[in-house]
Amino acid sequence: VVCGLGTALAVLVMAGIATMPALAGMWVLYLSLSVVGDVFLGYQWDALLLEVGFLAIWLAPVGKLNRSEPPRLVLWMFWWLLFRFMLGSGAVKLASGDVTWHSLMALTVHYETQPLPTWIGWYAHQLPVWAQKFSCAVMFGIELGLPFLIWLGRRGRQVACGGFVFLMVLISATGNYCYFNLLTVAMCVLLLDDRALCWCSRASARRA
Repeated sequence: VVCGLGTALAVLVMAGIATMPALAGMWVLYLSLSVVGDVFLGYQWDALLLEVGFLAIWLAPVGKLNRSEPPRLVLWMFWWLLFRFMLGSGAVKLASGDVTWHSLMALTVHYETQPLPTWIGWYAHQLPVWAQKFSCAVMFGIELGLPFLIWLGRRGRQVACGGFVFLMVLISATGNYCYFNLLTVAMCVLLLDDRALCWCSRASARRA
């Protein structure tokens, strides 16, 4: 029943019908599943989905009101969520005390120990040690450095968006984390203003 209701509400959102109430309903449904699921739905991606889902409620238009731009406070809250998520992802690795992260050797074992690796992940596992260490250093640079660019104006947010999306694409290519990476990319879109999004649309149209 819960899955059926969630699917029906999702269809309403995609159709642009009662968007705000439908998003609120989906959030309540997933929250109920998370509470009942306990440790089985207590992972980082479950918490992120609940946070994003709650903020999305206030991003949606109310009734027939079409906003020209999202509420500034909600937009800042999304930026703050993305900042916390990316910075925390890097900080928790270093705070774990795991020597493989500190020595940049973690990726030498990551691809074969992660859940649901892809066939591309097998090839990534064959890369030489220097490439694995370089990849790990780049990851730390993106997760620990780029989040601060979110607060440094339009250009900074564009660079942060590009770096985050680049990392999410690589993670998705080597491991199946379902909606986790897609949800992060969706948040990254909010780092771009209309001018940047229009440029991306025109560039895509020219390539097509």
